Amino acid sequence: MPPDGFAAEMQRILTVYRELPALKAKLEANPDDLETASTLISVYAGSGDTNRCRKIVRTIEEKDPENTQRRLGPAYSALADAYIENEKFRNAIKYYEMVVDLAADPAEKADALIGRAYAQYMESTQFEPGSKPAVNRVKKAKAELDELLGHTDLPEDRMEQARHLLAQVTADLPPE
Repeated sequence: MPPDGFAAEMQRILTVYRELPALKAKLEANPDDLETASTLISVYAGSGDTNRCRKIVRTIEEKDPENTQRRLGPAYSALADAYIENEKFRNAIKYYEMVVDLAADPAEKADALIGRAYAQYMESTQFEPGSKPAVNRVKKAKAELDELLGHTDLPEDRMEQARHLLAQVTADLPPE
């Protein structure tokens, strides 16, 4: 992340951390406040707290089962991010797939596809380097990124993220 972006993100995290007790109290007082729930899940995902993330996901699923407020995709994505933080890549893939199915916004869908490819790529590190399971996961991540980059309707910043990840993934493929 560029220094300006990093500083802004650190400031946002610090602000949310300071507001955490108030956010928790606000959600406890009004469990139907899915905006506050969405803010909290992002905080918990950043710290890898999958238990709290799952609890909030269940709340959002119960309060808005038809996803009329469009909160399920971001909630699933945050939970997937928390699983990545804990190196539970298979779980992350599952939730990114749910986001792909729900996403109406091209940027949200692209984020989920990039996240899923990243999780597949990272899952390859849990196997012996060069082994068939490791190579298969890297190949799958590459195929998904190639497909994603074939869509011209995606925002340029997402395309750049996908190209960057594709370069990493391609570098880890063994010569054929």
